[in-house]
Amino acid sequence: MKRIVIFFISVLFILSCNTSKRYLEKRQYDLAVRHTVKKLSRNPDKPKEILVLEEAYPKANAINQERISVLHSEGKPERWDEIFQIYVTLKDRQTLVEKVTPLKIDGRTVKFEHVDYDKLIKESKTKAAAYYYTHAKKLMDENYKESYRQAYEEFSSAKEYTNIYKDVDSLMTVCQTKGTIYALLVAVNKSPIKMPDPFLINILEQNTSHINSFWVKYDTKNEGKTYDYNVNIIIKKIDVSPDMISERSYVESTKIRDGWENVLDENGKVKKDSLGNEIKVEKYTTVSCTVIESRQNKSAMISGEVEYYENTSKEVTLVRDFKAEHVFENFFAIASGNLAALSSESKIKTLQKAIPYPTEQEMLGATNATLKDVIANLLKDNSTNLLMKF
Repeated sequence: MKRIVIFFISVLFILSCNTSKRYLEKRQYDLAVRHTVKKLSRNPDKPKEILVLEEAYPKANAINQERISVLHSEGKPERWDEIFQIYVTLKDRQTLVEKVTPLKIDGRTVKFEHVDYDKLIKESKTKAAAYYYTHAKKLMDENYKESYRQAYEEFSSAKEYTNIYKDVDSLMTVCQTKGTIYALLVAVNKSPIKMPDPFLINILEQNTSHINSFWVKYDTKNEGKTYDYNVNIIIKKIDVSPDMISERSYVESTKIRDGWENVLDENGKVKKDSLGNEIKVEKYTTVSCTVIESRQNKSAMISGEVEYYENTSKEVTLVRDFKAEHVFENFFAIASGNLAALSSESKIKTLQKAIPYPTEQEMLGATNATLKDVIANLLKDNSTNLLMKF
């Protein structure tokens, strides 16, 4: 076993030593550079690592430069962002390598030409920002909600790259306003049971801050906006069970101490100790108690569906079912027999009493509170579906 452990440790050591070369052989030049720099930062006198770095570094840069040439040849302004990102990669790699260079090997010095990438980065970033800004304004001209949302993201990128566009914040505000989906929540009772208006209004009394997203806003009251959707919360079934009670009985038993009794020998005579005293032991008796447990129960359920009605096309584009429940439950018990036989759980039940059942309105009120959470989660989960239509 010990030999096996030593063998695996040796293999891992060999592999770790050869990782840089393996990256190089697999043409993973950037990984080879990073690994050699890590090794050389600890010990700059590793000729194998120096040789790997000497080969991998220019090859990694050549791949990036070739990609930049291809992007330039395409002549597309939208390519400037990728060009900028590549120049940042080239500069970061150069900075990393310059931490360990120059290096000495076989009497010669290994170092690399320093390239001023800052000018190239600034130029490509400026042109990328110009593309994003110009393209975002073209997207706004399309006057679609999706286009406004895309324009917002591109203005954001332009703002991240440069501060020369002084109107970018106001344009982003316009894009956010015009790219947002506005939905009006409407409660509709289609159940056979007539519900008072306050009950329906209560369903809509949502704290919309936790169901709104950046691009989807819900209103519980008509604010005079042009709404893209009416989100109809349709109650189809309301059910409140009658007051119910069920019983079950069970018996609990235990042994309790019940005085003392003499110890008899094999002849049936009382045993005595060395002092002549009768030997006695504790006497135990099994006692039992019958428990009649009662369970009060009442339940309420509200179910229906949320219907997304698109006001432009006058079509229902999405339907989601919902259900909310509330259960009232109370346990109490009476005991008959020796109470010492009861478990602690049963003793607690015998201390509890029957309580009045909630009224139908109280049950529905409690269910309504649950329903609001159910609806809120449903709205949050389906916000993305609204964006797909606009």
